[in-house]
Amino acid sequence: MWVANGPVHCNNWAGGLMVVTGALVSLGLGVEFAPRLEEGDLVVQTARLPSLSAEEALREAGRVERALRSFPEVERVAGRTGSPALATDPMGMEETDFVVHLRPRSEWTTASTSEGLTEAFGAALKEQAPGPEFTFTQPIEMRFNELLEGIPSDVGVRIYGVDLGELERAGAAVVKKVPGAADVKAPVLEGSPGIDLQVDTTALARQGIDGQTIHGLVAAVQRGYNTSAAPPSPPSRARPRPCRPK
Repeated sequence: MWVANGPVHCNNWAGGLMVVTGALVSLGLGVEFAPRLEEGDLVVQTARLPSLSAEEALREAGRVERALRSFPEVERVAGRTGSPALATDPMGMEETDFVVHLRPRSEWTTASTSEGLTEAFGAALKEQAPGPEFTFTQPIEMRFNELLEGIPSDVGVRIYGVDLGELERAGAAVVKKVPGAADVKAPVLEGSPGIDLQVDTTALARQGIDGQTIHGLVAAVQRGYNTSAAPPSPPSRARPRPCRPK
């Protein structure tokens, strides 16, 4: 009260002291605005070379699942490779998400914290299923980050360009020059084989074929298509049978 009612220079000193104190306190604040919610389950994301075949992706997914199930803390593991039938989550064959359902924390023996458990998972996966890049997150956390930023991590750096070699060197430089960051990784870059299809509409018209048919065939080769539907028991809803032409 005396400072507020005192001379003008006292008010100036009090205001300056508040500003300096606030600046010093702000220097010690972290960048994490909210504590991380422990969901009780983990998601292991794998990234491989884009030219990976479906058969090899299935074999690698089996190796990862077996490595994760070897831990007593793991109750169930479910993996998904590529995009689902509804294509709500566009992914290539080189990407797989493993949802790891964990037992109660009181039954953990490998580690007492989630960070320690993920480190143990990473070491086992590198030994038993080498090759892919592994990223650890949580189911809800992953979805929120992908909806907000388009990437599963909290912070990401996007580098655009046409030279894959230069992009790889730039990504490696970013990974090495991020002090204080944990689990910083750059995606695997490789020229993915592809075919440029140019449709001759005049030739299609002579054969009585429209462009939509060609587009549907290309989509079937890439993602497969439903040939029939088999009703389950009880017949509540038909289940489609996907097929991919050779």
